[in-house]
Amino acid sequence: MSKYYIEKSEDNFEKLNTKDKNKLLKWIKENFIPIKSTNYKCGTSYGLKHLIQYQEGLYVTNEQFKKAMLLCGFKPGNPYNRNWNFNISQKSKAFIGGNKNARNKTNLQQITTKIL
Repeated sequence: MSKYYIEKSEDNFEKLNTKDKNKLLKWIKENFIPIKSTNYKCGTSYGLKHLIQYQEGLYVTNEQFKKAMLLCGFKPGNPYNRNWNFNISQKSKAFIGGNKNARNKTNLQQITTKIL
């Protein structure tokens, strides 16, 4: 994991309590399907972290989300960017309504656009 860039001052994944860490890691594993290559259509780490906030009420920082994605085996397209794109399938549960509060693709784009 050390080959990926995470700002030291913001790498506070370890500051999350155990319950929130486990909730975040479980949610990622249940809601994102890994694919071989980076998918630039699914949004960046900054936008994606809001999905768990909207769906589960868990706020995490961009750096906490990026670290959790790494721990779950996802890989960033360019680890030197502040906001990362990952190898996530657009067919992932988080995007197609598999979760009772999941946003559809149009809403996801609207959410990400408003945030950026």
